[in-house]
Amino acid sequence: MKNIKAIMSTLTLALMVLLSACGTTYDTASDNNEQDPYDGKRVVEIQNPLTLADFLMRAPGVLVQNGEVSIRGGGPPLFILDGVPMGNGYASAASAINPLDIESVEVVSGPETAFYGRRGMNGVIIIKTKTS
Repeated sequence: MKNIKAIMSTLTLALMVLLSACGTTYDTASDNNEQDPYDGKRVVEIQNPLTLADFLMRAPGVLVQNGEVSIRGGGPPLFILDGVPMGNGYASAASAINPLDIESVEVVSGPETAFYGRRGMNGVIIIKTKTS
């Protein structure tokens, strides 16, 4: 029985090293590893944003610079407005949205972007408006 416990400990350690090498972490203290959507309502109430960039600059890991958006230093992300992919990224999303109509902005990065295919490989920014 001690031999089985030693093997299981070794396998657990090997799995943790493998996940660490892949950049994946697992919080053993809590099993709640879901991403919380970035709620834009707070920004509207606090700062009265003038542009979509005002929302995005508050999201962790999002860089807005010279009219370009990137998530954690990658290329341009896929923008989805009320479930519809936007054609030309930030420029078309920013021109199509009145910032006061934004209900929430969710930033998706990592393996979760596989759902969106090749276009989502640099991350996905999901924008929901109050009218949707």
